[in-house]
Amino acid sequence: MSNIEKNTTGEFTAETEAGGRPLFNASKVRLTEGYFPDQGPYWQGLGEQVISESPRLQYAWLSVYVPLNASTGDHILKADERDYRASYAFGDQADLTSYFSTTGKMTLTVVPSVDDPRLEGTIEFVGKTESGEKTVDVKKGVFKFSGLTTGLSGTPDNT
Repeated sequence: MSNIEKNTTGEFTAETEAGGRPLFNASKVRLTEGYFPDQGPYWQGLGEQVISESPRLQYAWLSVYVPLNASTGDHILKADERDYRASYAFGDQADLTSYFSTTGKMTLTVVPSVDDPRLEGTIEFVGKTESGEKTVDVKKGVFKFSGLTTGLSGTPDNT
């Protein structure tokens, strides 16, 4: 990997119930390529919002995951779905609560490729913690990512 960092431009907004804040509005966005052992290679669109700076930095992260061969259109999110997923996380890097999509829908209007790294669509989902004790409801999510981010550090998936 090159030492030159490239950044993604775009937006990620949503309404959340039981999240860190009722309105999610990313101050930073990233589009990256990754690998899940159970899924293989994928694209991740990530939005980061700073919630508070005192006494510790608190963040909210909202992510969508799609396979490298993603298709436009509607995709149903289920707990056992491996190709199309979403997640929400809240807290600081030492104490992070993560929620993974169990039900919902992702609609893709633009899908990424190596030559054209853009991802656009909408998302609504209910996410649960791994224990299933806590839930978050993400509604009216809209995302637009353009350009691949390289040289990542400090995200919930790559600390």
